[in-house]
Amino acid sequence: AIDSVNAAIGLTWFVTALDYLLLYGFIAMLLIGAIYRIAPRLTRVEFPCGKSISRHFWLMFVGVILLVLPLAVAGVKQGQALKNPALSNVAVAKGWMMMFRITTLGDMLILIGAVFLLFNLAGMLVSYFKTCCAGQTVEVKK
Repeated sequence: AIDSVNAAIGLTWFVTALDYLLLYGFIAMLLIGAIYRIAPRLTRVEFPCGKSISRHFWLMFVGVILLVLPLAVAGVKQGQALKNPALSNVAVAKGWMMMFRITTLGDMLILIGAVFLLFNLAGMLVSYFKTCCAGQTVEVKK
């Protein structure tokens, strides 16, 4: 790592922003895409609401942007402020509170997108079990 860059942002919110970008922006989006691709092929039942797939993607995309960008900006501002010994930690912390409010909005959008996925999967599974188990009864042994 470059020492001057690491000294400025090494222990700031910038590193957290990069972690969230990797976690939500790459890994979560990849796994969710795999769910939307593989689940209908396994069950041979389509998702009940195809539009919610697109909505889920855009909610996740905007949510990740609103989560990562403010944290990255806050990390850079935090790194610059921590270099000034005249500023107290409280004064430094107050400087990025608005960024945390924006990241909360990003978290909420990601959560709403996850709810779209949950309801879409639940609807697909209900359709699957209706077609798969129609007319079959199961005996329970005592």
